[in-house]
Amino acid sequence: LGDLYSDWSERLLKCMADVEAVIDFGEDENIAESLLQRASSHLHNLSTEISSHLSDKRCGERLRSGVHIAIVGAPNVGKSTLLNYLCQRPAAIVSPQAGTTRDVLDCTLNLSGYPIVLSDTAGLRETEDPVEQEGVHSIQVKRALTADWLD
Repeated sequence: LGDLYSDWSERLLKCMADVEAVIDFGEDENIAESLLQRASSHLHNLSTEISSHLSDKRCGERLRSGVHIAIVGAPNVGKSTLLNYLCQRPAAIVSPQAGTTRDVLDCTLNLSGYPIVLSDTAGLRETEDPVEQEGVHSIQVKRALTADWLD
């Protein structure tokens, strides 16, 4: 997107330069008219491209709000360790005891300019602990089903 926006900016600057040239040196009618026609044509094309880009039916919303990635799997396979590694900080408790993560833990990252929301989830397993059951069966499963990507 950065390249696209830079291209639009350059093209807009060229149109502005043409219009400013007409204002500053518009004595020659032939030059003035051709520069204005060229600027008008380029502006119309640019406007069409930008309008098309903005009418993407909110597909660009994903880039604005972030791609949601849920880290799911069995207990004690390294989901929280992976989250901590990617976040480059101890965001999640890591323990050899199964069931340490009982709620969803989100960490927002910037990956080459794109927002990423990583969600660490409880290990998917059958358990008798009612608190862990709530974490696994309602919150974690819902988060996994709404994620853009599961890892």
